[in-house]
Amino acid sequence: MIIGKVYSLDEYEQAIVKLSANQRHNNKIKTGWDGSKTVNFKSELDLNIVGFGGEFIFARENNLYPDFKIHNTSKVLKTDDYDANWLGNSVDVKVNRKNHPLMIPEYANTDCKIFALFTSNYPNYTFEGFSLNQIIFQEKNKKMTKVKSYVIEKKDLLNLNELIFLLNN
Repeated sequence: MIIGKVYSLDEYEQAIVKLSANQRHNNKIKTGWDGSKTVNFKSELDLNIVGFGGEFIFARENNLYPDFKIHNTSKVLKTDDYDANWLGNSVDVKVNRKNHPLMIPEYANTDCKIFALFTSNYPNYTFEGFSLNQIIFQEKNKKMTKVKSYVIEKKDLLNLNELIFLLNN
């Protein structure tokens, strides 16, 4: 993954992403989890599409199989598996639709090892960089956003070489 590079979903990938996101979205609505335990009190199908699109691109670009499971998960309840397992580490893919830094709500503090951030203008995704658990989940990174969150500015995200160096040391 290269910081600043734009990765795009072709028309077939878009169809796959939309189908999977729609199924996830419908499952949450049917089971009463629509927006439950998230920053957005009511989820939108577009959020699911954009989010899963980022996961799909991360998997595609790293020769991984995307997570197509349709079930309810919650970071609060600690039932949210990671988006990928890559280089022997858990990965959580984060996607913004605006030019925001990497933000993880305080309640969503997790043991996930790697975070990968994209900014999306669907179906195009700009890769912004990586962070590690021990970097982002520090007291100094807590800020009040919509909710209290751990925040890392894009300029402080890691490129692939920095990430691999830190993982190996």
